[in-house]
Amino acid sequence: MAELGEIRTGREIGRDTKADRYHKYIWQACGGCGKQRWVAIRSGKPVRTLCLKCSCKVKIISEELREKYRWAGKKKLGSHWSDNSRLKVSGENSPHWKGGRYINTRGYVVVAISLDNPYYPMSFHGRIREHRLIMARSLGRCLSGWEIVHHKNGNRQDNRLENLSIELVNEHNQITRISRLEQQVKYLKEQLKKQ
Repeated sequence: MAELGEIRTGREIGRDTKADRYHKYIWQACGGCGKQRWVAIRSGKPVRTLCLKCSCKVKIISEELREKYRWAGKKKLGSHWSDNSRLKVSGENSPHWKGGRYINTRGYVVVAISLDNPYYPMSFHGRIREHRLIMARSLGRCLSGWEIVHHKNGNRQDNRLENLSIELVNEHNQITRISRLEQQVKYLKEQLKKQ
């Protein structure tokens, strides 16, 4: 049996995978229950002070560690990315702000919406599809998840109110199937004319 503090390579303790073979391990006791086991060493320090059982039960964190975690992601005050300056450069105040409006991968126009907007509950992380927002404003209420806003002319970027209609999920599925079938029929008729 190994002695506390003894250091060996992964191969010496029976870890033969390529990743573990040449790493160093130390025989260490758990800080919670005292169970002894091999712990990997990274940058000259053991990776874990608690065994898996103890770390799952309770996180035993000293005040010194708590302070270390609290300041881990923060830089010194006065530096460019201190807490105060980070708050000022988000959203519209950011130099990279492009108006909060873009076209997503499915072809819909997406707009940014603020927390104080009454239609914010319809958004996902502060962004909402523009056609849903326009329909909600015209109705004067938030839309439910089962209410689908349909583009009558099929153009997902044409968000004029007269081009939008509100449908339930089943009705919208039928409408889109019919329009796809009509497009296929039109295409096949053109192919027959060419022959």
